[in-house]
Amino acid sequence: MRVEGSHCLPRCGKTAARSLVSRNQVTQETGELKLNKKYTLIYRDEDETNLDSIRDAFNELKAEGCIAIIGPASSAGTLALTPLANESEIILLSPSSSSPEINSEGGDWVFRNYPSDTLEAQKLATSIFGKMLIKKVLMVRAKNTFAEGITYEMLKFGRQGSKKIPNYVIKFDADPAVAEAEWPSVVDKIVEENPQGIFMAAYTDELIGLIKEIRTREELKNLYMFTCSAFVWDDVIKSLGKDAVERIIFTGYHWDPTEAKPKIQAFSEKFFQDYHYQPSYFAATGYDAVHILVNAIDGINHSIADEVQDQMNQLEYKEGILGSTDFSKRGDVTRIPDLYWMKDGVKVAMVDEDIELIKRDVLLNQPGDEE
Repeated sequence: MRVEGSHCLPRCGKTAARSLVSRNQVTQETGELKLNKKYTLIYRDEDETNLDSIRDAFNELKAEGCIAIIGPASSAGTLALTPLANESEIILLSPSSSSPEINSEGGDWVFRNYPSDTLEAQKLATSIFGKMLIKKVLMVRAKNTFAEGITYEMLKFGRQGSKKIPNYVIKFDADPAVAEAEWPSVVDKIVEENPQGIFMAAYTDELIGLIKEIRTREELKNLYMFTCSAFVWDDVIKSLGKDAVERIIFTGYHWDPTEAKPKIQAFSEKFFQDYHYQPSYFAATGYDAVHILVNAIDGINHSIADEVQDQMNQLEYKEGILGSTDFSKRGDVTRIPDLYWMKDGVKVAMVDEDIELIKRDVLLNQPGDEE
């Protein structure tokens, strides 16, 4: 039986770093599995700035007879395809969409094996306001669906721990070329507000100009800078140098491409041979997405859509390179984020002693009004 599958992720643009597996690699990975059926992978590129093109790609894949789509990479793309997936009864499995809005809008046919931003916001808020005792944090975000979602979650959890979070959010254009002219005024607003820290919600290419401008301001030399797992520090270092990322604090998920586990080593070696750099966490979620999907649906009748959906809902895939995966009733996967910061150009896991040092600095050098 010939069964069509598909893969809809960008090869260029701001989410290209999250598009994780090439055509040859995905095809090889499905070829390595012991499957009952033959799967043909059909590819379409995603342009996260053009939602109509994403919908067109979905309709093309549907016409090809696809029963499932791996992708899109962006939250905006996933939300755009959600009503089409539910109406068409086609599985949508995104390996990198993280907006909490997908929880409420997703429906029965939308899944993701990348965790919701809700988990990261909760982790950050608990660490910033509850443990570091930083109280005045300004939200600074790009104008896109992903940034809007995680900023909303940060405000929700943050206001449970602090009454000093400013009531407004600084927003900037999601197109770095357009935002270039905005950076001086954006950072002027940060200086005027004089926060102890800022939370930056944006994809990495949208943050580079902001970080660059902040680092030129003497008034902000002691500013604590926080962001989330979308942060690709290597890209910032390539553009601005390692000093620019020093002490930036962010959430992330455990992933070590050099870990001494046979599956991880085999995956990382093959990835490095193909691309000449180590695979990121996004690469790992992309790899696992293919395996999750075909293992869930390989033994059933694909012509019965409800059976496909039931298998995804019942799935517990224990053989992934990221560990065990199963989905909640909302199609979400649950993983607990960790906290990291940049030290001398290297990502380092934060420990209790690091948090205590920040707390001491806040109490001694950044006194605030009593709440």
